[in-house]
Amino acid sequence: MSVLIDLTGRNVGKLKVIRRDGFEVHGGGKQAYWACRCDCGRWTRVPGFNLRKQHTLSCGCLNSDVQQARARLEGTRRQPCKDKRGRGKGRRAPWLT
Repeated sequence: MSVLIDLTGRNVGKLKVIRRDGFEVHGGGKQAYWACRCDCGRWTRVPGFNLRKQHTLSCGCLNSDVQQARARLEGTRRQPCKDKRGRGKGRRAPWLT
């Protein structure tokens, strides 16, 4: 039997662990879940393993922040693929339509 590691009060990425939020059975063993508050203000429920291994770092707002930063670096939209003649791939040649 494994020992429960108390994660209350720890900060993991943008999450602050507030309290234990019960257990769920996964793969023949119990997994502790924790109620966490994100820096953006949202609440989320995260498995203890994901917190300890830092697999979950936010409520999901971190992903949207990263995507917005990438869009600013790359421009507003990605450019479509072009073939050697400068035409968009996937289009039929005009003489074939």
